[in-house]
Amino acid sequence: MLRRDVLGAGAILAASAGLALLGTARAAERPTRFANLNKKIPKFEVPLLEGGVMRDADFKGKWSVVLFWGAWCPDCVADAPHTAALASAIAQDPSLRFVTVHVDNRFGRWKGIKEFYAEQKFSLPTALDPDRAVFKAWGVSWTPTYLVVGPDRVIRDFRTDFSVLPGDQGIKQYLRDISALKKSVKA
Repeated sequence: MLRRDVLGAGAILAASAGLALLGTARAAERPTRFANLNKKIPKFEVPLLEGGVMRDADFKGKWSVVLFWGAWCPDCVADAPHTAALASAIAQDPSLRFVTVHVDNRFGRWKGIKEFYAEQKFSLPTALDPDRAVFKAWGVSWTPTYLVVGPDRVIRDFRTDFSVLPGDQGIKQYLRDISALKKSVKA
C-alpha cells in the first residue's frame, strides 16, 4: 500500500512537471510578429452571434480592435478580465470599436458563447468562425490575438495575451499605443 501511495505521488509530481513544461512550451510558441501587419484585411463574411453578419466592408472608416479567441482556449479564458477591461475602455472612445471572432465550434466547459459571457458578466459583438476560415485568411496563428484595424482596413497593430502581463498596465499601454497609432496614420 505504501509503495502504491509513493508511486501515485510520483505520477502526480511527474504529471505536474509535465504540465509546467507544457505551459512553458506553449508560452514559447506565443508569436511576437504578425506576417500580415500593414496589409489590408481579406474579403470575408461571417455570421454574428446575435444575428446579422460581419463583413470586411464593415471596417471601412472606423478604427477597430479585433480579438480572435475561443471559449475552449485556456489563454483566452485567462484573458477574459483583461478583455472586459479593454472593452469598457474602448466603449468610451466613439472613434474606436471592439469586435471579437470566436474561433472553432468548441466552447470548453460552456454550452456556448452566451453562457461564457454570462459567467464572465460581459458581452461583446462576436462573429462566429466555426471552420477557422477567417482566422486562417487573416493569418492569425494564436488565440487570443488582438489586431488593430485602421479605417483603411489595414491591420496596423498586433498583440497576444494580456494575462501574461502584471496588473492592468498592459491594457493602459495598449490604449496609449492605439491612440498614438491613430494620430500617426491618416486614412
